[in-house]
Amino acid sequence: VIVVNYEKGNVAAFTINGKRLRHESHNDNLQCLLLSRDGEYLMTGGDKGIVEVWRTFNLALLYAFPACDSSVRSLALSHDQKFLLAGLALGSIVVFHIDFNRWHHEFQQRY
Repeated sequence: VIVVNYEKGNVAAFTINGKRLRHESHNDNLQCLLLSRDGEYLMTGGDKGIVEVWRTFNLALLYAFPACDSSVRSLALSHDQKFLLAGLALGSIVVFHIDFNRWHHEFQQRY
C-alpha cells in the first residue's frame, strides 16, 4: 500500500499497481505521515496539533490524541511500537502511549 498526502489535507491510499483504494479529505493541513511496521495503521500530524491514528487500507479514523500546543512537524515510533513521539513546531517533543492491539482485535476478520 502506498499512502499519498496531497495539499489541503487530501490523503489517498493506492495499491502497488496504482489502483486507488480510498481517498479522504481532512480538515487539517497534514505535515507528517507515519506507517506502523506492518502497514496496518497510519499516524498523521498537522497544523492543528492533533495526532491521529487511521486504518491504512480504508482510511478510517480510529483515534485522535489530545491536541498539542503547536503544530506537529514530525512523527516517530519507538522500536517496540509502544510509544509515538511527536516533534512540535515549538521545538518540544510529546510522547504518546500507543497500543495497536486495541484496534487490531476490533477489526479482525473472522473466517
